[in-house]
Amino acid sequence: MVEHLLKAVLVNLNPVLIHDKNPDFNSMLKLAGQGHRAKSDHSLRTVGFEEAMARVAQILHPIGGAGQTWLKVYKPIAAARNDAAHLGGSPDDPENIAELAVACARDLVAEIGRDLDDLFASYGDTARSLIEANTTKLERELQSRVDTARTAFLARYGTVPTPESEALLSLADIQAAVLGDDKRSPVLCPACGRTAVLSGFPYLDYPAAVDVGPHTSETDLHLLLSAERLDCPACHLHFDSAYEMFTAGVSPVADLRPSTAQDRETYPDLDDLWIDVDPDEDEPDDDDFASDPCDA
Repeated sequence: MVEHLLKAVLVNLNPVLIHDKNPDFNSMLKLAGQGHRAKSDHSLRTVGFEEAMARVAQILHPIGGAGQTWLKVYKPIAAARNDAAHLGGSPDDPENIAELAVACARDLVAEIGRDLDDLFASYGDTARSLIEANTTKLERELQSRVDTARTAFLARYGTVPTPESEALLSLADIQAAVLGDDKRSPVLCPACGRTAVLSGFPYLDYPAAVDVGPHTSETDLHLLLSAERLDCPACHLHFDSAYEMFTAGVSPVADLRPSTAQDRETYPDLDDLWIDVDPDEDEPDDDDFASDPCDA
């Protein structure tokens, strides 16, 4: 479902956008509405799931880091799909994957001027309730976690800092310790206001302030952190996934620094980080288009 919706968003802008990464003139003819000029024995090759997701993320959020966040939040759908399609497996948390899939579908159908009723017909209300019920449940869980951490913090350190409490907090405030560590980054704790730590893995990309164009070079790349966890040593608040951070209003992407030459040799860029091309992804996808999509 999500893969076809991703491609629908691309086709809605221009059918050529679903072409895979390898140039293929006959596919281009078909996608440009000139299918009658293509070789009769040609099979159309379209973009794979993860590449389609990356393209749509850029289309939905072309400026700043919002596209990276959108991609990170919904990437587990692609991982679950690949496990099921190629390994015959099932997701560890099927309810969460179902919620993510419906939430992603909501974003995608809205982009092509439709809604969940158009996609799920009589099950439109069920789809909406799945998103709303799970989101509300998660928001309540995260808010309870924040409130518990804040209450524990105030019980231990009080509402008015004292020299003694500040001395204790200085031991917990590890901002200086994480600077220079490429797998961690300081962030303001949403519960106690002290310094929490984002943990994850670094990658290269252009920061939001850079207007990427023909004169942009690799020296403009920054080293960013794709966070998987948040921990606060002062109040012991923790978020265990990018989705929890996103739901709680904490960005799971942090700008560590302008990249160095060593960074560019050591760390992956955004394409390497997200686009794991499966050998089967480049094979013709017969059920994507039974006929020329531009003939209609």
